[in-house]
Amino acid sequence: MAEEIVFWENPLFVRFRRSRLRSQQTLPAILAVVVICGCLMWWSYAADLMKDGGGFTALLVVQGILLLLIGTNEVAMAVAQSRDSGMLDLHRISPQTSLATAVGFVLGASVREWVLFACTLPFLLYASLAGKPGIDGFVVSLVAMASCALLYHSLAAMAGCLSKKPRSASNWAVGVVVILALVGIQTPLGLLTPVPSIAAAFDPESHFVRELYFFGGRIPPLVLSLIHQVPLALLMLVAAVRKVRSEYAMVYSKPTAVVFVGFIAFLALGHGFGHGLESTDLLEKTLPLLGALYGGLLAALMLTVAVTPTAGQTANGVRRARKLGLSSVPVWSDLSVNWAPMWAFTVILALCGVFVLACFPAPQGPAPTRALLGVLVAVAALGTFACAHQYFLLRFPKGGQTYIALFLFLVWVMPVPVGSLAGLTLENTHLALAVMSVSAPVGVYTAVAGEGASDFGPATLIAVACSLLTALLFLGLRVGAEQQVREAALRQLPETRREEA
Repeated sequence: MAEEIVFWENPLFVRFRRSRLRSQQTLPAILAVVVICGCLMWWSYAADLMKDGGGFTALLVVQGILLLLIGTNEVAMAVAQSRDSGMLDLHRISPQTSLATAVGFVLGASVREWVLFACTLPFLLYASLAGKPGIDGFVVSLVAMASCALLYHSLAAMAGCLSKKPRSASNWAVGVVVILALVGIQTPLGLLTPVPSIAAAFDPESHFVRELYFFGGRIPPLVLSLIHQVPLALLMLVAAVRKVRSEYAMVYSKPTAVVFVGFIAFLALGHGFGHGLESTDLLEKTLPLLGALYGGLLAALMLTVAVTPTAGQTANGVRRARKLGLSSVPVWSDLSVNWAPMWAFTVILALCGVFVLACFPAPQGPAPTRALLGVLVAVAALGTFACAHQYFLLRFPKGGQTYIALFLFLVWVMPVPVGSLAGLTLENTHLALAVMSVSAPVGVYTAVAGEGASDFGPATLIAVACSLLTALLFLGLRVGAEQQVREAALRQLPETRREEA
């Protein structure tokens, strides 16, 4: 298997190397890149920008377009086109492993862009030596670009496996890259781009470096970026491998989803620890807890979607368990309902709250009672979503996704504009906050810091009550739906199987 995964022995990589590196297509592209880089160097000298790093920066932009945008697009298109044309089914029945196939797509579909990227390196090296940021900056930029490229290309492979149309896969993957480049510059999401590492190479005291704390300390941006990017790239590759292995496989196994959520919660906790240590502002004090809760909750919601089975998958799991002589489907099975990951995600959120309280005791951190209420609302919101998503998929096999989207729109989205309009119309900010707190995401903030450190007003009570009531409602509904699906699946078994059951 090892020989299949490495570059030159991987069949898919050989195929892409031969098709995408034909001299008729590659040589003109190399010539164009070399001419562009030469013109940029000439312009930098003419404008006297070389010493300040102008030529280096311009070459980085070219590298980003080639490797991060065009390369990501090529990987997403290659996987999606193979899936759409049926070629991916041939790879599934071939002796080649799913891991080798996924790696072949990630590394092979963008091979021409890697060659063009290599053509820019001599110019980049010269620019780094002729001005800023020096040979150290050249090495840092090289590692940062390569790491981001592998992350984005793994994301593109996953998008190609999930999207129904090649163009939608390309748009989705490239859109994520563009959003990270625009939104992530001033936020921790920037660590998923090469910008902080390269900015630190130019100026060790740049705002990118000053604002990047991790568990209260400063870590070199390149190291911190690798801490974020390498595990995420591996998790994206895991999803691609699973979908390459089987079209009907869940995106993640339940244990992998729990690890994923735990990793995101760990990152959210780490970034939150740069705030609140000596602040007297309530919001600053609560940022570590809010960051951990929102980061963990968002990851848990996305991963809940990835591991929640449909009605057909749940029924198949029941029948398979009965044929194997099991009394029920194993809780961590892909075909089991989402009880196990839901409770595991709940434990992760609760541990985040406990960890913040232990490291930020009052008065430096949030009030313990309010912190516990925030954890309660976040846990209830997670339980509501997990139970509602499972219920709608079981109860409405053909329209479950539509119903869950409608529920989230009415209960989680609409209270925000309605509360804002009510507050503006009646000039009552307390009323606005109370109405908006019906939405669980807003309720987490309200419970932690919305009405002051010790004031438990109506907004806090509404946030806690609404989150708990909706969680209990869908908890009962999903239990009934699970029982109906289980009974229907058992009725489809042969008579002897039903009697044994």
